[in-house]
Amino acid sequence: MTPATNILERILQLVPGYSGYADRQAQRRSDTRLRTRIARELLHCEAVIQSRLHTHLDGHDKDLLMELEHCRRMLNTLTARIRYAPLGTSGMTSEKRLAETELNEILRRDMQLLEFAAGLSERIDEMATRDIITVVDRIHHMLEERNEYIREFN
Repeated sequence: MTPATNILERILQLVPGYSGYADRQAQRRSDTRLRTRIARELLHCEAVIQSRLHTHLDGHDKDLLMELEHCRRMLNTLTARIRYAPLGTSGMTSEKRLAETELNEILRRDMQLLEFAAGLSERIDEMATRDIITVVDRIHHMLEERNEYIREFN
């Protein structure tokens, strides 16, 4: 931090409600970084499925190709939904802002998403496509529960 930033931070700490606002903003940034990491894990999974698709293109198993494409689309959609998942409101004076406990709960849920996504990413090479789809469905369901939790406060 520069000296000017330090002085500004000290002045802002005197403003009622600012420190809580700053803490919530820091938690939101952590949540955003965590969701970016989850998305990277899922992008790796999508790349593996894409590779499988290319490997089987010359084959005559259209059912397998359709299943792989379905799985790839699911991963792609899930990745986008995680990247752009809602955050709590950030305004200092917003009546609908999330408290620290609610932000911690969102962070906990995002950590669970990361656990599942990282586990899938680690084991995807040895998994059958149907098993991958099952895990992707589970992650999607967890994301829906997370987003529903946030909607309760908006």
